[in-house]
Amino acid sequence: MDIFSKYNYEEICVDLGINIEDLLCLIEKKTIPKQIERAEYTIVHVTEKFKKLIKQQQVNGRKSLQTVRYYINFINRFEQFVYKVNPEMSIYSLNESLFDDFLLTCQPRQETVLSPGTINTYIGILRRLLSFAHYEGYLDKDLRYRFERHSTKLLPRYYQDSHLKAMLEMTKRKTHAYLWSTILWFLLGTGCRVSELINVRVKDFDIETNLLYTVGKGRKERYIPIYPHIKEIVLEYLYLTGVKEWNKGLTGYLFARDHGVKRERKLSVRSVQYQVHDIITKLGFDRRFNVHSFRHTFAVNCLRAGMKIEYLSQILGHDNPATTYTYIQLLPIDLKSEIMNKFPFPLEKLVHQIYGTGVYEHGQHSDGDRPIYH
Repeated sequence: MDIFSKYNYEEICVDLGINIEDLLCLIEKKTIPKQIERAEYTIVHVTEKFKKLIKQQQVNGRKSLQTVRYYINFINRFEQFVYKVNPEMSIYSLNESLFDDFLLTCQPRQETVLSPGTINTYIGILRRLLSFAHYEGYLDKDLRYRFERHSTKLLPRYYQDSHLKAMLEMTKRKTHAYLWSTILWFLLGTGCRVSELINVRVKDFDIETNLLYTVGKGRKERYIPIYPHIKEIVLEYLYLTGVKEWNKGLTGYLFARDHGVKRERKLSVRSVQYQVHDIITKLGFDRRFNVHSFRHTFAVNCLRAGMKIEYLSQILGHDNPATTYTYIQLLPIDLKSEIMNKFPFPLEKLVHQIYGTGVYEHGQHSDGDRPIYH
């Protein structure tokens, strides 16, 4: 006979640190299977099950295709590494030491080490894997504590005006120069992520309300003001690519590989990244610059113009203003400029408060080298 209960057994299992099978055994007064049986599950067995879950989350709309591809790519590489070490390695063997050995096998092509941000992303995936393993009963306890994210400080990566001028000049030498020039201006004037840029529809660029509609991480919707200069550039680009008049019925992609009003073939993230990387490389810029640097540049420019951090956070799609602060760190040379523009602060008043005397007179001394104030 089925028994219905008001209790949420899944939440109870999480609180107790056990899985649903063990709880049912306790309720039915059965003996819990020996833990050694669970230890027989291999890393590869669990990762294969985990990949199926991730793919299903993409089907259900809980994860984007780009995120799923990133997860699967990482897990596949990690599986290949485990196969070489020991294909029968238990899921209990998944720890930081094994992860460190894996990192040594995946150095990027032109760098000596992986960035802290990339390592933290990998750690996040492994933590989700262990959480999944615990929930499904492949582990008898939660082992996520083995992987702690490292504290990282995002370095300033925004373009100077001279950078932007050189990059825009470089787009003139490219095939479909109008396309790549418009994309650079669009990124600079909206702060969009590249994954958002490629999914913008013509109708989303609403020239009647002067608002750009976009969907960001976690399928969060937001609106971004359209600056007049960006509006002019995009409308000219649309005219050149077959959209003679904008209207709300145009559902094709704003930045498309095909021209006309249908515009069904959107650009890929990789193609935009490649074109920007090619420009950066040819100009000899610091290799830390990339497409995402336009988002940093947008944030810094908004801050310099006096925009409140709360409004900037909303435009960027950040739930927490603390996240926005990581985007607006100034480069040392700009920090110096900003500070010097605010100088001189009333140093003489500060001296008076400290010494209780007058302003220091340069070159006047008494009692040896002691300065005189009046």
